[in-house]
Amino acid sequence: MRGGQSELAIADFTTSHELGYPAGTFALATAFFLGDDVQRDDLRAEQLFIQAYKGGVYWAARGLASLYGDPASELFDFDQSEIWEDRFKKGQQVSKIISNYRKRCYAKQEEFIEFVPDGYIAPSQLLQIDEGSVYELRISEDQIVTVVFVDFSCKNIGRGWCGSGGCNYHIIVGEKVFAGAGGKPYDVYANSTAMLILPRGGGACQLSDGRQAPNVSSCLSVATWDSSNQMFNSVNNALPLSPDISDANNGPKQ
Repeated sequence: MRGGQSELAIADFTTSHELGYPAGTFALATAFFLGDDVQRDDLRAEQLFIQAYKGGVYWAARGLASLYGDPASELFDFDQSEIWEDRFKKGQQVSKIISNYRKRCYAKQEEFIEFVPDGYIAPSQLLQIDEGSVYELRISEDQIVTVVFVDFSCKNIGRGWCGSGGCNYHIIVGEKVFAGAGGKPYDVYANSTAMLILPRGGGACQLSDGRQAPNVSSCLSVATWDSSNQMFNSVNNALPLSPDISDANNGPKQ
């Protein structure tokens, strides 16, 4: 924008934003926040950053952290700045996790190469991710975590990281990633305690007489957040640390 093409660049950003491209929305928000070649407009920048973040541009969280953290801004709010900086860091982890699964999906395509007819053009996106696969849960009064539920669909293998007992998932807390498998985790708040409910398939459940429950049955594990140790607390370590996200990619464990 400093090369004398600022008006053209802003016009391109605006067109991209109006066409619904989150990257264009993020670029336009950045322009209004920096105010180098257009008049700075923090309220407009805030609106656009939030829209871009909802569209999947996690760098918009860093933009909001910078906006709220600027003492010269009318929107200066140190607490909000910290919240969005935390979301930015989680976004980096989400991107790393998704990238790992995307690479594994691409690698799987080699197994089907001999069945590909001449002239076949591969789809631009081999890995399809549902909007609800990445979401947030509350683990305490003041702490929100991000869940990546791996019900992703990979070309030729379908939902390869799911089974009859559910799907793999990752829970991001700060810079730590915890791994689990089963149905979608959800949060509840009871008796002044925040809890994560972890649905499990019947293969992981046991009836009162000691027999394994049928796989069509379901049961629930519960995990609470131990703030002093910065770990989840649960029976039989239902949410172990995942130092390498590839460790949790072999399918749900019953």
